[in-house]
Parts: sequence; structure tokens; C-alpha cells
Amino acid sequence: MNIGLLIIATGKYKVFLEDLIKSADNFFLKEHNVTYFLFLDELVDINSDRNIEQIIIEHKPWPFPTLLRYKNFINNSDKLKDLDYIYYVDSDMIFENVVGDEIFSDVVCVAHPWFIGNRGTPENDSKSLAYIPDEVNFQYMAGAFFGGTKDCILNMFQFIANQIDIDYSRGIIAKWHDESHSNKFFIMYSTKVLPPEYCYNKQSQYCTNVKNWVPRVVQVLKNDHEIRS
Repeated sequence: MNIGLLIIATGKYKVFLEDLIKSADNFFLKEHNVTYFLFLDELVDINSDRNIEQIIIEHKPWPFPTLLRYKNFINNSDKLKDLDYIYYVDSDMIFENVVGDEIFSDVVCVAHPWFIGNRGTPENDSKSLAYIPDEVNFQYMAGAFFGGTKDCILNMFQFIANQIDIDYSRGIIAKWHDESHSNKFFIMYSTKVLPPEYCYNKQSQYCTNVKNWVPRVVQVLKNDHEIRS
């Protein structure tokens, strides 16, 4: 399979890239042809035996790097046309164990490591297109790792980019930005849900209390305020 792994690393987030790419080389879909698509505000020197394509985008203050991720992907969708599957991973993640063909499906997402088995903190402003009514029970999903077949994921990118644009045109930014909108998408469309092994947080008692989980895609512990400032 031809796989694209999309990563956004502008501003201070570039500091995580070298370790992330090295870990993906070792553990991410080793049996397939993977290309890393790095969305950056400047070119970087990264070594890998895999193909790397660097795409320059504008760095904006938080929360716009995450809020506008889908628009950046759609604006560069011509570069993704030859892929079979597309996955996204946050730049401040690291692969610590094998991630293989079990992640293949039309649309794949991951149960949020802090909200396992519950609806978490969805958008509660009914004016937002990300709004999920209180009576809807669902598993809250993480925004740090997801993907699927090229056509399904490009459709997802376009749908969420449009929803965010409409909200923003009315002066609305959802509570958890793009993650609020992706959770709305995931409950509207059939998805394969992976356990928090694929968005593992070593500070979450929900993760560490389940002894048979293997940390595969792990959140790097950091000072969010310092990195985003």
C-alpha cells in the first residue's frame, strides 16, 4: 500500500519532528510504502529512508495551527492523490510499538485516553456546527491520530474544513477546535475505533490501569503553554 502520514509542525513544534520520524521509521506500517508529508513554516533537515515531502504553510498563533489543519490538507490534496491510505499524527507524539495493518479501514479514530468509555467534553454551544446534544451518548475521540482510505479521509477533511469555516464566519470557535468538529464527524459516520494504545498518555490513570494495553502511539509529556506561546 502507498501510505501518507501527515504531520503539522510549525513554530516550536518542529523540535519534536526528529524523534517522531525516527520512531515512525521503526514502528509505523513497516510493510508498506510510507511517505511523510510535513507541513512546516520553514524547511528542515530530517533523515529517513522513507520519502519525505515538505510543504510550507504559514505559522499562526494558537489555536489556528490545529484549527486550520484540514484546510491546509485540502489545499494540498493534489499531493495526496496517489495514496491508498492517509493518516494524521500530532507532531508531539512518538511511536513506541508496532502499528500495523490493524489500522486499515475506511475511517479510523482512537478513543481519547482521558475519556475512555464516556462522552468527554464535546461542544455544548448549539450555535456551533460541532454541537453534540447532551442526550447523545458516544465515545469521545482523540484528535492526535486518525486516518483511513484516501477518498474517505479527503472527504472528511473537506467536510470538517467547511464546518470550521462556517463557524468562524459567524464568530464561533468550537471548545476544542478541530477535535470538537472531528468528534461530530465520527458520530455521524461509521468509523473503526482503536483503543487508547494508539493515543496513549502515561499520565492518564485510565491508560495505566489497563495492564494489557501496549503503548503504541504515545503523547510526549511537555509544557503545552511554553510550546504554544
